[in-house]
Amino acid sequence: MLPPPVLENFFARPPGRGIVLTHKGPLEIPSFYSTPSARIAVLVGPHKTATSYVQSLFSEHAATLEKSSSWVWPPGLMWKAKINGLLKAKKQMESTEWKYGRYKDFAPLVPALADVWCADKSYGADPRSDPSELPAGASLSVPQKWNTCIPTSPIFRKFTSTAYVKSKPSQIRSYYAGAFAHLLSQEKNIVFGTEELDLVGRSSAIRDALGKGMKEILGEERAVAVITYRTPRASQLYSIFDQQARNKKNNPDTCPKTSASGCGSYSEWLGNSEAKEGPSFSVLEVFQQVVPMATASALLDLGMDVIIVDMAGATEDGWDVADVIACEALGMQCDGKFMKGVPKPKDRKAVNVSTEKKAKEGVMNDLEGPAAALGEIESILAALECHYMEKILARLAPRPVSDGMPAVRILHHSALFANCHMLGPRGTLSPAQAFGWIRAIGRAGGISPKMAAVHGKVLDALDGDWEKAGAMTANRTWRPSPEEVEVLRWRDKYRRSFTSRGFLMIGGRLADIGEPAWFHLQFISAAITLFFFLGMQQMIKRRGGKRNRKQQGKSG
Repeated sequence: MLPPPVLENFFARPPGRGIVLTHKGPLEIPSFYSTPSARIAVLVGPHKTATSYVQSLFSEHAATLEKSSSWVWPPGLMWKAKINGLLKAKKQMESTEWKYGRYKDFAPLVPALADVWCADKSYGADPRSDPSELPAGASLSVPQKWNTCIPTSPIFRKFTSTAYVKSKPSQIRSYYAGAFAHLLSQEKNIVFGTEELDLVGRSSAIRDALGKGMKEILGEERAVAVITYRTPRASQLYSIFDQQARNKKNNPDTCPKTSASGCGSYSEWLGNSEAKEGPSFSVLEVFQQVVPMATASALLDLGMDVIIVDMAGATEDGWDVADVIACEALGMQCDGKFMKGVPKPKDRKAVNVSTEKKAKEGVMNDLEGPAAALGEIESILAALECHYMEKILARLAPRPVSDGMPAVRILHHSALFANCHMLGPRGTLSPAQAFGWIRAIGRAGGISPKMAAVHGKVLDALDGDWEKAGAMTANRTWRPSPEEVEVLRWRDKYRRSFTSRGFLMIGGRLADIGEPAWFHLQFISAAITLFFFLGMQQMIKRRGGKRNRKQQGKSG
């Protein structure tokens, strides 16, 4: 998929299947992966990447997968409404009824891992983030959704046990540590997870807090994290909005009274950018959900191996994402491309967490010029993705790693990092920069046809004089609004990072020649220009002298 014209000079066409190109040259993504040695696998999402589907499949067929491959979806605490206490729950582990967990058991585990629980701060931690790591306006404290014991979805409120709600984080971690140790002692492998774990990529403070909790429940056992990577990225972002908006429509108390649209406008959701007490309606607090490589980077920092499943590549290769995770990532027993003893993909059930009827009205993509707007957002998220490329590819493991460092494997590579080789380090965007640009698009209400016409060459010609944008694009009556000017400034800032800091078009491709070489080239270019200018001056003088002498000869 090619980015929109605004950024086309800074991206190359995606390379062929199975190849990732960095600005240092091509790098093969191996097609062979040995069966992982890890006995614990953590499915970390992120959100809206078929997570509920995969979790429900492993939970529903837990007995079959245990029998065929010794992989167990372990019993969780959240749904044990009939059990009055953690110790009794632990004793019930061997019963048929509670031997396996339900597919959303582990969603409320995440704040307990970070030692944060409910609104009561008399115990637990408050991992405050560094302002430089978050988009402007984000809360530096724990994520807002952690300040409630039970998520807002009706199905969570209905089935979450009172014992779980009243327990302290340390009690919950102790239960899981005991449950996992018991399963490992029985020669079982453990697979569990929740998309809420994508918060690990939000900031270093939250990463460290979650890492400490994970260490407590996993013990000394090394785990592998599985990340599902979805494209187009802009489609994933809209799906996150759609789910949040519909949840708020079904639970009006969670929609802030300040929302002009009643929590139904995509542009409002993108444009809101200030953390607030109480209900919020903004991309701000969930932005990390669409930055899976930040999640991968954080997990590597915590010493976990990482397997990235490229969903587009899996589909192209005829695989279902759940079977890729089971067969190739975890090494379960499979018949060809399908889990053994589990229905084929066409016979599997679709899954949705909420049992409530979805709101059918009032949720919409109201961005003007939606194709242009989503295309620009896609390019922004691609540049953000490249921010993490070097770190992740540095740990790429085409063969078993023996140095003890965490390793990365990429399964069914298709789109991941596909355009990063054209950017180099200066062409990437930080999370704060990417959020600022996307927020500007939301505040502008999208990308109008007039805005879409302001491509790279027009930006060069305008040189910051935004009032001339209409005349330069044959829309003489158009004057960009302050919100539209904000988008133009982001575009211009991005372009200037290339044109003035060491990049050069060579053979139709943008090459990073480095700042010293760039300044040398600028000096040489200026010297050549001066040489030709002086040479032309001398030539004109000589020709003028000959003409004068001829005229003097004729007159004589």
